[in-house]
Amino acid sequence: LPFTVQPFILIRSRAGKPVDSSAEVTARITINPAVGQLHDDNAPEMAILRGTVIVRAQRGQCQFTDLFITKANVAQDVQGRFQIRFQAGQVGVDSGDFDILPTTTMDHIIVHKQPGNAVAGRTFDFP
Repeated sequence: LPFTVQPFILIRSRAGKPVDSSAEVTARITINPAVGQLHDDNAPEMAILRGTVIVRAQRGQCQFTDLFITKANVAQDVQGRFQIRFQAGQVGVDSGDFDILPTTTMDHIIVHKQPGNAVAGRTFDFP
């Protein structure tokens, strides 16, 4: 799921004044707490930043619209929080640290208690 609040970048001069720039701004993860999340059998690699990660500024402003990170760090036995760097040429800025919560989307079911006395066409009887 994309971030509910997407990053908005303002390109400024060293003096803090707006710059009329059309530079490409690239987003990338710089702190990734999901590295080494070994218990994840489906995707043991670290979390990945997805969506449109390169956006061209217009008049010094850049709006990202669909960024998301592929793994949560909360309740996943990992330490630390995520951070994203936004880079335009040699100039960049880091986001504050943030968490990614697991989604409530269900992709599999685990049966903790097996049904007993199963009969085809009838409701399971759990002992």
